[in-house]
Formats: sequence, C-alpha cells, structure tokens
Amino acid sequence: NTKSNDSSQSKKRKINENDKQIRFYSSTKHNKKKSEQEIMYDKLQKSDILFTFLNTIDLNRHRPPNNYRYPNSVLRFATCFFILAGVYVYEYVRINLKFLFPSVFTVKKFYTQNPYSEARFRFDECVKNLNLYQCQYIFMSEDCSAIIPRVEYDSTFNVFNGLVTPILNGVPTENFAQFNSFDDLKQAIEITPRSNLVNVHLVQPISTSYQYTSAATVLSAYGTDNKINSIDVLKRWLYIYQQFYARNVRVLGYATDGDPKYLRAMRLASNFFVKTQTLDILNDKLPFTVKIPSTWSIWYFLGQSQLFIFLQDGTHVCTKIRNRLLSKHVQLKMGSYKVSIKHLYDLIKNTNKIDHNLSKSDLNIRDKQNFTSCQRISSDSVLNLLMINDQWKATYNYMLILNLLIMTYTQSKISLLNRIFYAWIVVFYVRL
Repeated sequence: NTKSNDSSQSKKRKINENDKQIRFYSSTKHNKKKSEQEIMYDKLQKSDILFTFLNTIDLNRHRPPNNYRYPNSVLRFATCFFILAGVYVYEYVRINLKFLFPSVFTVKKFYTQNPYSEARFRFDECVKNLNLYQCQYIFMSEDCSAIIPRVEYDSTFNVFNGLVTPILNGVPTENFAQFNSFDDLKQAIEITPRSNLVNVHLVQPISTSYQYTSAATVLSAYGTDNKINSIDVLKRWLYIYQQFYARNVRVLGYATDGDPKYLRAMRLASNFFVKTQTLDILNDKLPFTVKIPSTWSIWYFLGQSQLFIFLQDGTHVCTKIRNRLLSKHVQLKMGSYKVSIKHLYDLIKNTNKIDHNLSKSDLNIRDKQNFTSCQRISSDSVLNLLMINDQWKATYNYMLILNLLIMTYTQSKISLLNRIFYAWIVVFYVRL
C-alpha cells in the first residue's frame, strides 16, 4: 500500500510539473505573440490604413458579434469595395475577414447617410478633405466612361437618374429630373435621351510635402452624351477655378484625354495660336508667369502668363502613338523612309523571341488601350535590333519617340530634369 501511495504521489507530481510546463510554454508563447503584435503595431503609423485594419480586427475579436465597432475609414473602405465588387464578392470576403468588414446592411446604411447627388459639385466636401492634408493646391482631371443606358429612381433626392444632364453655361444642372406626375416623367423619357456616358471630375491634391501622396476625391459625376462644344468645356473649367479660388484653393491645371473639343478648349484658354485673346489675364494677379528668354522666340510660341496649365494622361498619349502605327489607313514617313508595322513583324519572324520579347498579340489594333504593348514594342532590346537595319530607320525613330514618352510621363523614378529633357526631344522630333 505504501508503495502504491508513493507511486501515485510521484505521478501526481509529474502531472503537476507537466501542467506547469505547459502553462509556462503557453504563457511564453502568448507573451511572445503579443510582443510580436506590439512590435508590428509600432512599425505602423496611426495614420496608416493597415494600422486601422489591424486595430479594428484586434478590438472586434474580443467582442460579441452584436457589439462590433468600425471606424469611419473602415466603413468608407468597405463601401467602396462593396460598390466595386458587388454583394456576392463582398459577402465572400467578409466571411474570411469577419472582424474587419461590416454587414451589407451596415454598409448600405452608411452609404445612404453620405449620398452622392448627380451633377452636384462637392466643393465644400473637397475643401474639407484638403484641409486634412493642409493642402491649397489641386490638379483637376475629368473623363467619360461608357455605361448601360437606363433610368433609375433615387429616393434619397427624389430624382430620376440616367437621363442626359442639361448643360447651362458649361455647368450641368442638378436635380433637373424631378417630376410631380407620371405624365411628366413619361414625357421627359420620350423627349430626353438616355445617357450612355458618365462624366467624372476628380480633384488631385498637390502636396508640398514629399512624404505622402494624397488620394484623389470625386468632385462631381453626371450622365451625358458628350454632345458639348469647347466653349462649354472652357466655361466649366473657369467655373470650377472660381469656386475653388473663392475657398482659398488654387487650381493649377486640368488633365483630360485627347478629345478634339478638350484640345481646342486648352488652346483657347492658353491663347495659343488665336487672333484675339480668349482669356484676358494680362491685368490679373492670378496667372502663372514664366520669363521666356528672347532667344526662344523662334520656336517657343506659348505666352508667358497662363491662368492654369494642361496635361494629357500619359498612358493615353503612349497608346495613341502605338495605335497610329498599327492603323492600316495611316502612312507615316520620315524623309525617304517609312514607318511600318511590317518591320516589327519581320523582327518577330526572323529573330529569336529571347532577343526582343515580342509577340503578334502586341501588334493587335483591337486592344487600343494596351499599354503593356507600348512598353514591349519600344523596349531597349527592340530599339537595338531596329537600329541594325538601315531600312528601318524611320520605325526606329518612331519607337524611340514612344520610348521617351513612356519614360517622361509614366515612370515615377525619372528625375524632373530628365523628364523635361526627354519631353523636348519628342517635341523637336515631331516638329521636324
């Protein structure tokens, strides 16, 4: 009996020691995990969205499901993700990140509390966002995107969206589709065309600090059929400029695609090759003034004072150069030499792919926004192969222009001085 008691007591001691070791290891592992988590939090700034995500997950996993809390930044992110991805994708992601993403009902409720009204310019909201970054300079951009024509009722503002928004002095009319009877709605649908495009205006803050780049915000969005003229575009730009200037925010310029009406509005606004000045800014204190050397007068034709500047999207510039090369109806010549897509086909046929990395799909004209194709057909390896054949000189120079445009307008690592240098090389190439 005494031996059995001793053996049982020794077993109990071993069990207790094992329990202590297990508790020690588990507590050590927990403390190590906690310390690693704290170190990971310390590496992130509180203004970082990743810090907000991790903090939200950490807080909600210790709460019951009916007591989850989400900061406004997470709600805004979830709303954007819900709009872009759709309800099914959102629900699938939420199953895997249940502590981070709120329910669909919560997202819709948050969205209805911060509604967007068609054709309303959100100047005050944009200025409020700029004040968070202490930014007073912005760059505007606008573009149209194709949509499915249909009319929908917005119960929040009691308006019908989907009809072409009337333009008055360049500015779209807000809440024009409010009807008091069904007959008025029927008449408007029969007379007013449905919009097949949505025009979106974005505000890009230009920060004086290089530590961060602020995200763009939506100023306005409305349905259109793009049947406007350059004067309407110019009036709208002036309206936006004046509204922001009244709120102590300076619009530096506008960026659009290469639509002819926008290009003409740019030319009129900059008084570039016009008989009479469209904008009289000589006595205005607002414009930019750059002293142009007198020796430049034979080739530099832009005025010294400009109210704002203009840019075209670098990706569009590059793809248009590519599409012009691939077009069957365009003949490009440089002196006695021809710029031809056949030279690239010969390169693909007679040269090893390892040397140029090209394929026939890169020369497909149907995909007009294929920027990757622009990078491949104008790469350094392709330029080196084109330079070998004297009959391909024009194609080589055309590809060199595209290569310089890609470096100038799309690559962020290129210094400002080199950007200006490459851009002027392209300008003089085209003028020749």
